[in-house]
Amino acid sequence: MGYFLGIDGGGTHLRIVVVDSALQVLGQAEGTGINPNHYNLLSMAGELIDPIEQALHAANITRVQLEAVGVGIAGGDTMQHDVARLIHYVLPSVRVVTASDAMIALVGAFAQAYGVVLIAGTGSIAFGCAEDGRTSTSGGWGYKMGDEGSGYWIGLQLLRRYTYVLDGRIANGTVTDAVAAQLKSPQRHDLVRWMYDAPRVSDVAALAPIALAHADDPFIAALLDQAAEELVLCAKTVMNALALPVDRLAFAGGLLSEENALSRRVMQRFGLSELPRCRYSPTIGAAIMAMKGA
Repeated sequence: MGYFLGIDGGGTHLRIVVVDSALQVLGQAEGTGINPNHYNLLSMAGELIDPIEQALHAANITRVQLEAVGVGIAGGDTMQHDVARLIHYVLPSVRVVTASDAMIALVGAFAQAYGVVLIAGTGSIAFGCAEDGRTSTSGGWGYKMGDEGSGYWIGLQLLRRYTYVLDGRIANGTVTDAVAAQLKSPQRHDLVRWMYDAPRVSDVAALAPIALAHADDPFIAALLDQAAEELVLCAKTVMNALALPVDRLAFAGGLLSEENALSRRVMQRFGLSELPRCRYSPTIGAAIMAMKGA
């Protein structure tokens, strides 16, 4: 029986799974996020070693029993050679199949590289693959250039709303109260220092659930409508480019994988009565790629 390792190396979380040839999960582990655009390969290898060992230990197998490793890393689609070197540094004798984090999400969604996955979590992206292997991407530009409809994008609008309160341009309200409470009520200089003295992508994205919890607020309702429109535009751009129907669409990421005020808005715009859930997780998608690549 063969054993395969799947690695989902997101920017904020690292997830690892060991499966057998029947896709039975034998071991799992988690770690901190890795991204080749942010970290050098040596430091990334250091982040991978312990979680891989934990997953193998939980599966009760050794490195030499692995047939292949599938890995999808945020930013890894432009650095596949370096990603393969990274894995070989940790697992020298194992075959490596590399992909982007969007590709392993797609493979996890449909158990094959055919369809479109719309992802909205900390960031946002739509990625698709046609039966003939053609791919298309819309969004995924990162928090500085895009990621409209993402957790960071929504959180940033809430943060800006709170600055209006601090300026006295608008009155405080339930939503800005919630933002202030989560940020421990910073004043102007505190907030400026907090925002600019370090990357705050995860912290800002963590404000997004406030919007989902206050969807009846007029400002939030308009914000979620705009977020839904942006996400739908990304998905439809990919679907049109590849001539893929709506039944080949799946939702993924923390903001879309469950029913909420945002995912329902996106569903309505596609005429869907049920949430188009992924069949498997991106980590399993990476393991499937390892299995098929091997």
